[in-house]
Amino acid sequence: MRVARVIAVLEPGGAQLGALRLSLALRGHGIESRWLAGHATREGLALFRTHGVDVNGSACQTALAPPLRRMRSLRARVRRARSSERTPTS
Repeated sequence: MRVARVIAVLEPGGAQLGALRLSLALRGHGIESRWLAGHATREGLALFRTHGVDVNGSACQTALAPPLRRMRSLRARVRRARSSERTPTS
């Protein structure tokens, strides 16, 4: 099973570390987490990717985007994640 999670700000902080621990624990039960970040610091991306957790977000791309454009970008990523979940498997 795959789960798409949306996080507004991905940075190395308390709530994000808890979310990372949850993703790692769920992986042990066969549940893959895919993260969609509205804004991500380089450190936050590195932390998640170092532990093998997929993050769809770019520190350079999203950090300077106006809020409306960032929201539209995030909405499009959520749609893509949903459509990939609907793909039939053998």
